[in-house]
Amino acid sequence: MAEYKAVRIEKGPGGWGGPLTILPTADRPLIYSVTGGGIHPVAARIAELTGGEPFDGFKSSAPFDKIAVAVIDCGGTARIGVYPMKKVKTVDIHATSPAGPLAMFITEDLLVSGVKPEQIKLVEETVIVYDSTVTGIGELVPAFAAEGVLVFFGKDAPEELHSFCIMHEVSQKSGELQVGDYIAVQGQEFEVLALGSVANENLMNLGHLNLKANGQTEAELPGDVCVAMAPLPEVTIGTKFSITRR
Repeated sequence: MAEYKAVRIEKGPGGWGGPLTILPTADRPLIYSVTGGGIHPVAARIAELTGGEPFDGFKSSAPFDKIAVAVIDCGGTARIGVYPMKKVKTVDIHATSPAGPLAMFITEDLLVSGVKPEQIKLVEETVIVYDSTVTGIGELVPAFAAEGVLVFFGKDAPEELHSFCIMHEVSQKSGELQVGDYIAVQGQEFEVLALGSVANENLMNLGHLNLKANGQTEAELPGDVCVAMAPLPEVTIGTKFSITRR
């Protein structure tokens, strides 16, 4: 299995969005260059540092769920929104900002622009603790998210829990979750502030995690995983749920 590393990509002069952290996985290995003329130097640099697979999106195509990051040269009409619409992190070599008919899908956690190779820096010693893909979303998940809670369960969760859970299928797990790790959901990262006494056991054995955006530095309940107070994203099927350590 390939060993991947993370990079942090900042906006360039006059650019917009980001910073983005890009960490390919076995499920999403592609550094997707859609610039014409082969693999763009920005895509090549990302692939070199991360160990991801450079892929020429003009010569061939790949499913969105295989793309770790898309590198584009869009002036601000179509491609700038196509990949964010599919929740794919996107790097524009031009200093663009949200525009065009797909502007509603472009957010700072999905697009960074004005990027040159020097804006790409290796995040040292990143370890993938846990990596999975969302396979199902209960009808009550938005209501829970509005209260600052996301409940994850492995794909074999009992049916009576499905209504309020985000179900997922694990592709990689190594070691235990720790305070200071980063949980990534729908491209948004949350630093772990506190762990309940059974949080690790639940995650490793059942794929179960109670993410609470309450800012607490001590967990109130044994299964709680506490992160900073912040709006929780709208989770979609096929997105990644991962935990990294830096």
